[in-house]
Amino acid sequence: MISLMIKKYGDLEQSLEFQEIPVPAIQPDQLLIRTQASSFNPLDYKIVRGDFKAVRKIQFPQGIGRDVSGIVEKIGESVKGFRVGDKVFSRIDENLVGTMAEYVVSNEKDIALMPFNLSFNEAASIPLAGLTAYQSLVDVAQLSSQENVLIYAGSGGVGTIAIQLAKHLGAYVTATTSAKNVAMVKTLGSDKVIDYTKENFMEQGRQFDVVFDTLGIEHTLNSFKVLKPLYLLLVIWMILQPNN
Repeated sequence: MISLMIKKYGDLEQSLEFQEIPVPAIQPDQLLIRTQASSFNPLDYKIVRGDFKAVRKIQFPQGIGRDVSGIVEKIGESVKGFRVGDKVFSRIDENLVGTMAEYVVSNEKDIALMPFNLSFNEAASIPLAGLTAYQSLVDVAQLSSQENVLIYAGSGGVGTIAIQLAKHLGAYVTATTSAKNVAMVKTLGSDKVIDYTKENFMEQGRQFDVVFDTLGIEHTLNSFKVLKPLYLLLVIWMILQPNN
């Protein structure tokens, strides 16, 4: 099969190459997916660039991509929840990375049936960004109705999902974005949108119960200036670990 592989650290044009590799075998609790779409996240280009060499070095060549949507081609003998032919999507385990390939292996626990109203392209855009938002706002922050949350980069992949999830949980949502994306962020349900080219979010004062920070550096430090005392700052770090 054909797979996009990382052959060395560096820029995307020089570091990636299509290669012919064997179709991967599956374990009893795994499925083989015939890829229909996969997505490229900021995490992926940062890995290619070498940003995480101190955390985990790549053994080249290495597949790339963690999100996939497709059709179940084969199932392991202990798989109970899926059948051959099912339309599915997955954020695959870190040990199975390489979704930009004709076929992808995923553990059963990391797969879900695709909603009927999503295309393959739409489904492939959700897993990593969606899990980041869900695990942060639901599992960690336990965001509840009537709480105020500030979401940075509201027009980004994680931000767009975080806004909708926070509204679903009943929170009052303030999001930052640039002028060209203000209207779009409003349509996602944000109660207030801050155009950071015209307004400094720190002018909001200490009114937020939760700050969802995907930008880091000075934004992390400045977040404490808008948080209520003893409330929660969520800083998203892209750590290369299996998605438990």
